[in-house]
This record gives sequence, structure tokens and C-alpha cells, in this order.
Amino acid sequence: FFVKQTYHPEPYIEIAEKYSQTQPLEKRKLGFGSHDASKTGEFTCSKSTERFRSLVKHENRLMEKHRIQAKEKELLEMMKRVSVK
Repeated sequence: FFVKQTYHPEPYIEIAEKYSQTQPLEKRKLGFGSHDASKTGEFTCSKSTERFRSLVKHENRLMEKHRIQAKEKELLEMMKRVSVK
């Protein structure tokens, strides 16, 4: 009934573009004093996108936790009165 399990580790592979191979340093344009690679495909990798989404969700939770709704309402009312004049 019980079978001995064996662990077979798999190397961590993030499918991301290797900019050193696709955009060699000598072929990059000098922009803002840097030879930084164009990273247009950065968020096409699902792991990068998920990492970014989880960061945004975490920041939103922190903002909601430390939000003072009474001050927020007061500020909105004050902005309405100023914009009406």
C-alpha cells in the first residue's frame, strides 16, 4: 500500500529572454548614458507578470489597511467646494 517516494529535483527555469544573446551590448543604442537592452517582452513571461500582480495586490492591501476614510471624505468635500468657486 505504501510506496517509497523518490524526489527528483527540477532546475528552476524561468522562460525569459536572454538580452545578452538577443541584443548584444555592442549593437545597443546609447540611451540616457546607458546601453540598457530594450525590455519590451518583460511582461510576456507569465512568472514576471504574476510577480508584478502579487506586488500590486500586496500594495493595495497595505493602502486599504492604513487608509483613513474620514480624512478622505473631508478632503473630497474640500476639493468639491474649491472647484465650485
